[in-house]
Amino acid sequence: METTTDSINIPPIAEHVLRWGGSASIALLNPACQFFANPSIDGVIGYRTESNCAVVYGDPVCTPKDMPHLAQAFQHYCQNQGWNTVYTTASKHFAQWATRNICSASLQIGEELILDPDCDPKEGSKGRKLRNKISHAQHAGVLAEEYLLIDKTLEQALEQAAAAWIQGRQGPQIYLAQVNLFAERSGKRWFYACQNGKIVGGMLCNRLNARQGWLINLLFTTPEAPLGTSEMLVVKGLETLRQENCRFVTCGVVPGKHLREVSGLNFLTTWFAKAAFKVAKSFFHLNSRKMYWEKFHPQSEPSYLLFSHARIRVREIVAVMHALNASL
Repeated sequence: METTTDSINIPPIAEHVLRWGGSASIALLNPACQFFANPSIDGVIGYRTESNCAVVYGDPVCTPKDMPHLAQAFQHYCQNQGWNTVYTTASKHFAQWATRNICSASLQIGEELILDPDCDPKEGSKGRKLRNKISHAQHAGVLAEEYLLIDKTLEQALEQAAAAWIQGRQGPQIYLAQVNLFAERSGKRWFYACQNGKIVGGMLCNRLNARQGWLINLLFTTPEAPLGTSEMLVVKGLETLRQENCRFVTCGVVPGKHLREVSGLNFLTTWFAKAAFKVAKSFFHLNSRKMYWEKFHPQSEPSYLLFSHARIRVREIVAVMHALNASL
């Protein structure tokens, strides 16, 4: 017996993300997301449908021992619906199992960037660029703090700053979740930057209990924020988490330089996949996120795109782009 969106409430979804979610699981908090669950398994799969494809966000959100059972149940459900299945930003562990059991092709499309708060990115010669940026923001009068006490005025100012950031973004966009700073507060924490009493930036973090750490879900600055404001927010967050003995902070998945570990595809399909990846990476300026986070000296874990069928067509590519909220 399978369950779909109509019988799953958002609060339990948020609880699943908190307990077992990964960096891609924040997409499950998007109102446009659909859900699959099985009554015998405590977990959920979040996905979007487009062009007879079910595009899944990350790994199944459940305990590791239940992951194969939930994924197989979902695969059976999709087959009954006549859908192909695509997993975006899957972990290496899940990708290895999936390619042996439910998926015919896999592509390493990128890497998840991971920070250890115990390692100060400002230290040493490698931290010179970061120190300079933070020094610039400090000289401009920027202060970074954690939001701890309920203050509706401050929340409104943060929401206005986020809206100004969204309005100031230009060009093609890709994102997993909509900006909603204070919905479903459980498992979240916030940091903010102010200059002369005005909010000029903010950072939203989501707790990931399965990794005993945090996801930097959202990092934004207003158009008038001084250079180095966002870096100051990240460093403030890392310093705070260091005091709590946290050793894991993920910045999410960024694309690699090119597709790697391509398996299950013939020569022509491989060529098509690499060409589509190259075009998307250039068009959406996907290099910029990795370039930004490199100054914090992250470690990385591979991230995969998995297909239930070895033949990748235009409709699968279109489905993935829609699921990632791609806009021109």
